[in-house]
Amino acid sequence: MYNNDIFKGFGTRLESIMIYKPLMELDRKERIANIALSSIGLSILLFMIDNMLHYKKNNTYKDVAKFLQRLLKEKVDYDMSFPEAQEKAILIVREYLRNNGQPFVYDYYDFEKNRFNFKTFHLIDFEENFDVSAVSRQSESFVLTPEAIEGLFKTKEMFQEMQVTIMQMYFRQQIDRGVFDGAIRTVEEIIFILRNRHNEMKNLIKVISKDVLQVAKEKEFEKTIQRYDETLRSEKEAFAKLKQLVEYTLDKYYKGDGEWTEREAKAIQSIRKVQRRWSEAMQAHEVLFSLKQDLQKTFTDNIENLMFNSFHTNINFEKEVLPLALDNLIDLEGMRKILKPLNPIKPSRLFHPGVFFEPQRMKKEYEKIKEAIPELTPEQKRLKEAEDSKRTHLKIAKAKIVFEWMFKPLLNNESYEMNGYIQSIPEEVTIQDEFYIALIQMHQRRYISFKPIKPELQPHLDEFTQALLEFINESEINKVCSSASIKLKTDEAIVLKPLGKEISNFIVRRNYDD
Repeated sequence: MYNNDIFKGFGTRLESIMIYKPLMELDRKERIANIALSSIGLSILLFMIDNMLHYKKNNTYKDVAKFLQRLLKEKVDYDMSFPEAQEKAILIVREYLRNNGQPFVYDYYDFEKNRFNFKTFHLIDFEENFDVSAVSRQSESFVLTPEAIEGLFKTKEMFQEMQVTIMQMYFRQQIDRGVFDGAIRTVEEIIFILRNRHNEMKNLIKVISKDVLQVAKEKEFEKTIQRYDETLRSEKEAFAKLKQLVEYTLDKYYKGDGEWTEREAKAIQSIRKVQRRWSEAMQAHEVLFSLKQDLQKTFTDNIENLMFNSFHTNINFEKEVLPLALDNLIDLEGMRKILKPLNPIKPSRLFHPGVFFEPQRMKKEYEKIKEAIPELTPEQKRLKEAEDSKRTHLKIAKAKIVFEWMFKPLLNNESYEMNGYIQSIPEEVTIQDEFYIALIQMHQRRYISFKPIKPELQPHLDEFTQALLEFINESEINKVCSSASIKLKTDEAIVLKPLGKEISNFIVRRNYDD
């Protein structure tokens, strides 16, 4: 006897293993530099996923050939010409890993469900919105499919539900140890995993829209939603705690005497980059909550439509009702019951037979007179343009004065708190409408660049951005730092008296080029 529970999830386990079968089958092919093709095939897949993690579109046959040529030279000192490398790249990618565009299909017997089944998948696909003409030139770029990406992560013991959690653990260790370059790479991988999850959830929404009955029959949807709930909640808590860890680590550097060594300055720049990318990762994670709600709504709506259509009866009036009426098999009352739902609640008087005996009335047609808009004379246009230009320049001048006061402390300090600094700004500045508009914009932007732009682009920007650019060009601010970052202090508030509102207090801090 044996315990039948050992076969629980048998099909899922076997399908997970089958992802690697195309790689293992490469060992039956020829060898290159006495190296089994499974090793080279896996190296190519890792090369592609690395480019995808860094948002590089370098996955063409030419790129793979260069990678293969360099790999063999550096690892086994094997010289291969570029034409030969390109020929091998096309052979391995197109014929072996892409299976000439056909899906890999493997059958197996599922001992849990006691039936034969099969697994169908692709490892490599064309990049989204690829140009068909690129195929003939052999210049098309490739991406790994979700199955291939998941399979590669599993080789590092990263199962789907635990990918982000494990990466968060790696991230914490790297921050604690001060390995900030490694932390940046970890954040990039987390963002990549989250975007892959976006695609998986969107694909599931499409599957539900096509065949919600099949999804309901499989009884996996509720488990999937429950798993999403638990996973997303724990990941969100971890994101918040790790954000505090990054801020704490950055603050430790700022609490010193302000004089940093070259190593400390480089560390601060790396932490700032980590901080920005971590915010992007948190935003990408928040999108998953919206997609989960869309997933539940799509499932519920499709189930409701399915139930409604199941009880909805369609009648062919010509074939099913009219013959009964002609053969006197249905009386007038029966016909009235059938036709009543088809007619409006309040029938139009035009359908009454007595209308034919009433005097016919003709409707008078009135020609609509368009009100002509008087055109301005050239002199009026010139005066209006001059007035508009004067108003714009006045607004820019006021806003520029505001920005001069707003960023004045950064010329001599690394950072300053806005609520305390406002008290020292003259009243003639703070009573201007432009002051409060600029204050709200700073509060919302989180990041303000001090890099100048081309003069010909400046007239196309709004007045406040033009004022900021004029301030940058005329001041020394861009020689001190490249930008300013805004950090909110949600436990304190700035009162905007003229508007009768409040915004969170914030700290303005210098930023430097990465």
